[in-house]
Amino acid sequence: MLDEIGFSAAAKWLVDGFSDRSKIAVSLDIPADLKLPIELELTLFRVLQEGLTNVHRHSGSNRAEVVVAVKSGAIVMTLRDYGKGIPETVLQNFKTSGAPSGVGLGGMRGRIADMDGTLDLESPEQGALLRVTVPLAKNILLAAVSSSAPSPVGTQSRSGSEQSSASSPSSGLHSRDEVAQ
Repeated sequence: MLDEIGFSAAAKWLVDGFSDRSKIAVSLDIPADLKLPIELELTLFRVLQEGLTNVHRHSGSNRAEVVVAVKSGAIVMTLRDYGKGIPETVLQNFKTSGAPSGVGLGGMRGRIADMDGTLDLESPEQGALLRVTVPLAKNILLAAVSSSAPSPVGTQSRSGSEQSSASSPSSGLHSRDEVAQ
């Protein structure tokens, strides 16, 4: 179904559902007209799923931010929370040895590496920051970015007034696994 509604709509649906279930306010800033190869969209969707799961399980944060943008020939997705952060030992192990600190981080790193991308993990003063960077020019061509076509998905935050048919109960989306199929 991801190939039918696109990553922007699927990400909005995922973030909205996550916020409803977890009671963690998540803002989403993503171009409504972003078009990427399906393999890249699926990778980004799965990484976003796992990242949000980590925010819920580990951070203790009551808010998070997701930003997806095209910058300098790459797609960049960041997920930031304002919780307790990442223990220094886990962070150093992740950065220096390349060894996954858990199944989730290892899976994310592997998915991104398959796209010749990088996954960076930081723990600023408060919270955690996950940054995914995947080059578009090297081996993934940008399918099409149509800035003239209207889209039902905007860049509104969870609390914004804009609604998408992809997040409504009548859209037929019932589980996150259906979206990725």
